[in-house]
Amino acid sequence: RRMAAQAGGIIRQSGKWKEAVQACLAADSFADACVGHVLNALEKSPHRDNTIVVLWGDHGYDVGEKKFAKSALWEQTTRTPLIIHVPKKLGGNPKVNTCKRPVSLLDIYPTLIELCGLPKNPKLDGRPVIILSSNDGCAIARSNEAKVFGVKMAQPLYQFTDIVKKHDIQVLSGNFHLYTDMSNRVMQVLADMAPVAQQYSIDECFLDITGIANDLDEFGQSVRAKVKQWTGIPVGIGIAETKTLAKVANRIAKTSEKSRGVVNLVGSQWRKKALEMTEVGDVWGIGKQFTKKLNRNGVKTALDLTNQPDGWIRKEMGVGGLRTVRELRNEDCIGFENIPKPKQTTLVSRSFGKTVTELDDLINAVSVFATTAALDIRKANLVSSAISVFIETNRFSNGPQYAPSRVVELAPATYNTKHIVGAAIQGLKDVYREGFKFKR
Repeated sequence: RRMAAQAGGIIRQSGKWKEAVQACLAADSFADACVGHVLNALEKSPHRDNTIVVLWGDHGYDVGEKKFAKSALWEQTTRTPLIIHVPKKLGGNPKVNTCKRPVSLLDIYPTLIELCGLPKNPKLDGRPVIILSSNDGCAIARSNEAKVFGVKMAQPLYQFTDIVKKHDIQVLSGNFHLYTDMSNRVMQVLADMAPVAQQYSIDECFLDITGIANDLDEFGQSVRAKVKQWTGIPVGIGIAETKTLAKVANRIAKTSEKSRGVVNLVGSQWRKKALEMTEVGDVWGIGKQFTKKLNRNGVKTALDLTNQPDGWIRKEMGVGGLRTVRELRNEDCIGFENIPKPKQTTLVSRSFGKTVTELDDLINAVSVFATTAALDIRKANLVSSAISVFIETNRFSNGPQYAPSRVVELAPATYNTKHIVGAAIQGLKDVYREGFKFKR
């Protein structure tokens, strides 16, 4: 501000005040025209309905002031324009709302992060974290730190509330839209790192690294570093000659600090040790019933399983079980299919932060979900012949309950966002009833 005041004095002394005012207005006009060009281009683009526009500025000079000052929009000092436009399909309000309350530009960061669905809360690194299901009913994801305290997968929240309080565990509601988006980003990075990539689930992917001449440990570290750099997501990497062994290695990589996130069992003297420290129930493809049967027969670890006769394994576990054991013995039995089977359905659902009663609010949410579903369908090169819409009240509350659903057929089948969103809104309007507090 001191420099700005000095500049104002210099301009007056030079007799160029009029020219300075003209220059200021010209700069404002030029900036306004440039913003107009950008907004006009966006309006004509296919991204108009899925792009959030944020405009703020501080031109540093207010015409009519006695000196240069930190001012904007013809108002007194320390004010600057801040405009956020969110399309209706992304949950925006079509009405123009003006707020005169001062806001620090630093405070808009959480808003932008939430609107864009970007990762946040980096301070959670190293802290125990539990993610809850869509209705906040049970644990669906646990950090390694939370697993140490005994929280089980799919365990209801009320069963481990005391553990949460005792160990200061962070419990967060699931954000499945964000998870899908982050998963896609991670998969894109992985696809660039290997000749063939096969996504197995939302957070797992197999890479075929046949022919890669690099040191495999270094290659694993480079993949891990690149995923972390580009997405902020830490990953564990297991390398082996078979998929089942790679899963064993991956499990160790995620829990062993010495591994630094990468375990390589290719030609490794530690393969036997890795099998010995892996419980048989943690082997890929071994379910709860098989685990109970194997434990009754003294088979406790993956190494124990590999030492059983083939005839006994075939008798007790069938051909699929024998294939798993042969994979653990370093025999490639599953193969590597580059093209996974296409999915038959796409689900996009999320609990609301607070209960919703108004139809307009539900329409905004359903429009966002339907837009995301349409995008998923197009990415999979599929079309939709029907869309199912459901809304639910909180079944754990004492209020009136209502959980309707409606299927709307799409003829002809389509992946067009406009048609899918329209059908979703139609289904929502058919089932909506006033007087209920909807949770999701």
